Amino acid sequence: MSGSLLNPLRRATIRWMDAVKYSPRTTDLRLASTKARLGFTRNEARRANLLMRAYRLAEAQPTREALRAQAEPYLNGSNGMVWREKHIGWDRYPRVRESSLINRTIILKAPRPNGEKGVMLVMFEYNWLRLLANVKDLGYLAEKFDIILSTSWSPTDYALLALALQSLRGTIFVQACNHIEIPWIEGFSPRLKCLPCIACDWINPDCYQPKPCAQRQTDILMVANWAPFKRHWQFFDALRRMPRHLRITMIGQAEGPHTLAMVRDQAVRFGVKQDIDFVENIAIEDVTRHQCDSKVSLILSRREGCCVAAVESLFADSPLGMMRDAHVGPKAYINDQTGMLLTPARMDLQLQEFLENAEGFRARAWATKNISCHESIAKVNALLRSHAKQRNVPWTTDLKTPYWRPYPKFLSSNDCEEMRPVYEDLSARFPEVFGPDLLKKGSA
Repeated sequence: MSGSLLNPLRRATIRWMDAVKYSPRTTDLRLASTKARLGFTRNEARRANLLMRAYRLAEAQPTREALRAQAEPYLNGSNGMVWREKHIGWDRYPRVRESSLINRTIILKAPRPNGEKGVMLVMFEYNWLRLLANVKDLGYLAEKFDIILSTSWSPTDYALLALALQSLRGTIFVQACNHIEIPWIEGFSPRLKCLPCIACDWINPDCYQPKPCAQRQTDILMVANWAPFKRHWQFFDALRRMPRHLRITMIGQAEGPHTLAMVRDQAVRFGVKQDIDFVENIAIEDVTRHQCDSKVSLILSRREGCCVAAVESLFADSPLGMMRDAHVGPKAYINDQTGMLLTPARMDLQLQEFLENAEGFRARAWATKNISCHESIAKVNALLRSHAKQRNVPWTTDLKTPYWRPYPKFLSSNDCEEMRPVYEDLSARFPEVFGPDLLKKGSA
């Protein structure tokens, strides 16, 4: 079959597979299948694992509550040790077998006298597992620190939250990736308390120096790795019906087996006629330069976590287009000042309108006022201060301010030096988890 006939067939296949993958009916079928397997499973470890899968899939509150009731023996009953003993869900994180050293973790407050706890922010689920599976004295850690587990996907991994509940005493703080998931997490256990901001809300506005809209060299920018869930094909499908002269930049990196060559091939299949500038594996400073030089930005995922690039584009004053039906945290930040919600039908017309009106948006002003690292740390300080008061324990010092770039870093170099003894103590006590270079990645 000739290429001219193959391409329409391949395009139709991609559309069909995408529609099936993200259909609510598909989720319902997966949930029904998981619940059916529960009915035939007597092995306690398998039951616990299936219950957590079902809880992740369930979007209706009554269903989640029923599943949570079934999980009670595994959370607060006689089977509560199953998470550690059977390593439930640990096989989803192969990098933990490769190294037990955590990264993307920052100490926001040092422990102080009279029982005042320090605060540790642990980003990404694989780091939760490294911490929970390899720290030999979790009792010491829980005594000295309030621990914040920051998610990287939504829904998050409830098996790991169950492991955390089994392993740590007292309240465990969680930073969700999606405001919608906060009641799911807090409904899972009264010991889980979510932060009032989500995991992408740690951007430092000072890192972005936007150009005036009229001087920007790129019309549309997409920052997304080359994996299929980023749905590059939807952009290509729209570009096929848009003017040839548009200046398009796509920045990404390989994700597992998914490469730039595959994305280029997909652009050909969809008949893209623009000369796209594909950029791969560049430093965060170069990504920022592109973001500050683009009129609009796109994120077309239907489901993922926070997608920090989405929020970065707002601080670069590049208004953001996202899918109207997306389950992606920053979608909550799209409004008449920040961007546009898109639908598949005639997205080319929507993008043309978006570009024509780009100069009228005020994305940076809105983001700086509402979701910068400065706003987020104020909210988190208020929450933890209130929690300390409720426990009748002292709170004499607020948290240090972190920002994401693309690791959690201290806003002030003085804060970095002040925290150095805490890092050194943790590295001496738990060298298999807290490496000697962890602070270096958290320096200003």
